[in-house]
Amino acid sequence: ICSKCHNSITAETVQGPVVAKLASLQQAIGQAILRLMQRQTQTGGLIDLGGLATLGTTKVAQISGIQVLDSHGQQAMTVTMADNTVIGPVALGSVLVDHGPGYPGTLWSMADPALPKATWNLLTIETDGSAGVHNPWFITSALDVALFAVKNANPYPSGAFINPAHFGGPGDGSGAVSCTTPFVYWAEIVARNEGKAGSVWRTDLVAKNLVSFDATVKFVLHQPSGDTSATATIAGGDQSVFPDVVGMLNLTEAKGSMEICSNQPLLVLGRIYQAGEDGTYGQFIDGHVGNVGLEWYLGGYLLGLRQETGKFRTNISVTNRGKVAVEVLITLLDSSSTLLTAYTLTVGPGQVVQDLAPFEARANAPDVGYGYATVRLAHGTSSGNLLVSASVIDVTSNDPTTIPLKW
Repeated sequence: ICSKCHNSITAETVQGPVVAKLASLQQAIGQAILRLMQRQTQTGGLIDLGGLATLGTTKVAQISGIQVLDSHGQQAMTVTMADNTVIGPVALGSVLVDHGPGYPGTLWSMADPALPKATWNLLTIETDGSAGVHNPWFITSALDVALFAVKNANPYPSGAFINPAHFGGPGDGSGAVSCTTPFVYWAEIVARNEGKAGSVWRTDLVAKNLVSFDATVKFVLHQPSGDTSATATIAGGDQSVFPDVVGMLNLTEAKGSMEICSNQPLLVLGRIYQAGEDGTYGQFIDGHVGNVGLEWYLGGYLLGLRQETGKFRTNISVTNRGKVAVEVLITLLDSSSTLLTAYTLTVGPGQVVQDLAPFEARANAPDVGYGYATVRLAHGTSSGNLLVSASVIDVTSNDPTTIPLKW
């Protein structure tokens, strides 16, 4: 038929490239589905293949290939295991991911929308049966677009379940006090106030939106006197800076912990700094994910602390990201591990307690030089989700250094 109108075009010259592109797209979609399954199982999920099989991390690692196909008018797939066992066909809309109570969902709903769209391109062209002869230009273009979309699919699309240990808390209470969003972060302490030795403290936060969808973000400052909040939008893929984040809440002077609620996964960090006449001196503060912190069975060390009259002072901060008060046991020791004192701090839900100059105030050791502290939940406290750090401050310049908890 082609040769009646085209002397130089044959079916083979059209069909050959189309068949090759179909094979490439089939392989790319299969690899993308496998990556999606791997990501979900690596973060604790189980893959239910429409009741035919349930796959965890070990089983998913044994998959040798995935092929998408049409089954009764639905997108479907077969899964081939390393031992050549074939599971399916199973409709992709029936492949479920279980991350525990409250987080069931289909695998396809957790994928970049480009994947099911590209799959329809593939299946439509395969079902046509002409391998591109009916409309070569359109078919080739559709395959090229689909291949590009699959290879550049967003790895963290809207609606996807992402491990809270990597990106954010689930908002079910284990990592959230006020948030009800899927992703929760904490800056353990933010400040806009005046401190010792004429210091003036401010806090800047930075957030990077990890997906291509706009993120709606809520900042909640927790203080014993009550919560204060403000909202912002971070465009898809963008970084937004929130200078003087406490001032952004229309507060003249305040200090507390900050809970950050988002409907999209973020990366968050900040800087708390002393603003003086000669510029600023600052320290890094991390944006911690909602439910990864010091638990009841762990203890930790704050190393390299300093207390010297007129030279250095140390503050210790404990932030409680749970919904009940916790009691924390802190011991202070000198560098030779001589116990100076031990005491407890009670930290309310969502609150931060900044213990100022404890070597001097609690251990009566204003010139201990270098020392360290141990921190753990007090005996009888069965659960907790804590952030702990210290600040070593040069008294002369008010330059602070962050000391993270080590365990």
